[in-house]
Amino acid sequence: TGHPDTVEIKISGRVDSVNALEFHDRVMNIINAGMNKIIFDCVDFTYSSSRGMEAFLKFHKIVSASNGIIILFALTSKVRKIINLVEFDRFFKMFPTREEAYAHLGITVS
Repeated sequence: TGHPDTVEIKISGRVDSVNALEFHDRVMNIINAGMNKIIFDCVDFTYSSSRGMEAFLKFHKIVSASNGIIILFALTSKVRKIINLVEFDRFFKMFPTREEAYAHLGITVS
């Protein structure tokens, strides 16, 4: 992105009990490296269990402590429903497109 504290992470498939720990650890490594503006590309993200949602909540708490943000874009209707059901939509900014997600941070992408 050209912004030292911003990273985009693509999520593919499911985040559930099978892989939630690996997902958590990979994203935590990125956060621990100093990234506090995390943009998740969710175009291929098909499902999240409660374990996946717990990971997202932890990411939110950690990056918020350093004035960071979690942004999700291109959510499928199924994943958006899960996020809304557990009322996590109050924690994350969600946008239909990649361009809108970056624009929220004042970053122009092509």
